[in-house]
Amino acid sequence: LFFKQKTAYEIHEGLVGSEMCIRDRYDIGNATADGYNLSKEITENYSLIGEIHIKDRYIKGGSNRLGHADVDFDAVAKALKQVSWRGNVVLETPVFEDWLTEAKHNISFTKKWLEQILPSREKQS
Repeated sequence: LFFKQKTAYEIHEGLVGSEMCIRDRYDIGNATADGYNLSKEITENYSLIGEIHIKDRYIKGGSNRLGHADVDFDAVAKALKQVSWRGNVVLETPVFEDWLTEAKHNISFTKKWLEQILPSREKQS
């Protein structure tokens, strides 16, 4: 017997609402480097996204500290807030020369950034 192959999107449509749901990670740094419209991608595909990878990259280039390259973090925050995002956020950031300095910067940046997304009651917990 011959079975028609299905794309992940076709399979996903049959699984939405079930316990078996295919999801992927969305890397905002890589999407920026490749020239994608982050807001559009997130708002149109949020049901397919299982976690967000946080990193800052230049368009067609490499990584830098969070907030120092081309990722539009404000637009991403607005899109995630619009879809009521409550999934995982994973830091995927470069270390450069001093890992402790970078870790402190990235955690501080991310906490402030998350405040744009989370409702007030969640910020207090």
